[in-house]
Amino acid sequence: MQTHVEIQRGALDHAPLLGRSAAQGFAAPVQHKKARFTATRLQVASVVFGLFFAFTGGMLHAQGASGTAAAAPLTREQVKMERDEFLRTHQWDAVAENWVLKQGMEAPAGVKTRAEVKAERNEFLRNNRWNPVSGDWEPLTKGPRDVSKMSREQVRNETRQFIRTHQWDEVKGAWVEVTPRKARK
Repeated sequence: MQTHVEIQRGALDHAPLLGRSAAQGFAAPVQHKKARFTATRLQVASVVFGLFFAFTGGMLHAQGASGTAAAAPLTREQVKMERDEFLRTHQWDAVAENWVLKQGMEAPAGVKTRAEVKAERNEFLRNNRWNPVSGDWEPLTKGPRDVSKMSREQVRNETRQFIRTHQWDEVKGAWVEVTPRKARK
């Protein structure tokens, strides 16, 4: 004689057209492979979203805590004063597409003029020569050269190399050599 469980198992094996839920009766939970996959996907999605929001919230909290302690934000009145001062001393040059000092105005204290920055660059070019073989600047041993006697192409090429290897440092007020990037292998 078969027990109730064996009868139920037999019905599951011999009822291919009915489906498992119909053979098990109405009280048994319905479990389809698709339903299990959806539940797993929803669980994974909720964990991923939870981690995302926790990480983002932590980053924003960390930025907010350090940003307020480092410097007090400018008030609206301070920003307006700085803007008015700038507009009083500068004008927009449509040809150069840049802000320039108005006629008769002097640059703020500690800021070098464009002519002074160019003079420092030309001084460097007078005392150094770009070596394309070694890819580096070499100091001239015989003394400074006269840049005005160089061809336009030579000046253009050396100026291009200078701009690639140096950048202006506002804090130091001088040209600083940039370390070249290492070539990828």
